[in-house]
Amino acid sequence: IILDQINTILRASYGNDNYSTIDYLQINKETLKGRFIKMGSVNSLVFRNNEKIVVNQGGLPIGLIDECELEIIAFDFEHNDIVFLYSDGLFEFINSFDYKKYIEMEDTNLMGRIIFKDATKNIEHPDDMTLIVIKVLW
Repeated sequence: IILDQINTILRASYGNDNYSTIDYLQINKETLKGRFIKMGSVNSLVFRNNEKIVVNQGGLPIGLIDECELEIIAFDFEHNDIVFLYSDGLFEFINSFDYKKYIEMEDTNLMGRIIFKDATKNIEHPDDMTLIVIKVLW
């Protein structure tokens, strides 16, 4: 309901390109069952035991068409999974980097900072960059 209302507001802003991506993650901390809700967002990544699992990108951004088209992807998380939610400004770097050197770090804050540092050195045409790193601890 909320997404439909946001979509309506964005669509009512005539003359402007008012749209936005949504990349939402929900995890039940007791069952570790989760779901990604994606609208116009790039892939998300889950790292489990040195394996990279790609959660595919979502459909169209919110505010672009009259009806919301959510991509809801169910996912069963495990203890110590590391999740990357990131914007398109990091897409090229994150999908081609050697992730093993990053996910071995215990501190997810430090991990994110070093990824940003490396990305800014290696991206030819910088764009805005957002990265959320989540480690499933329980």
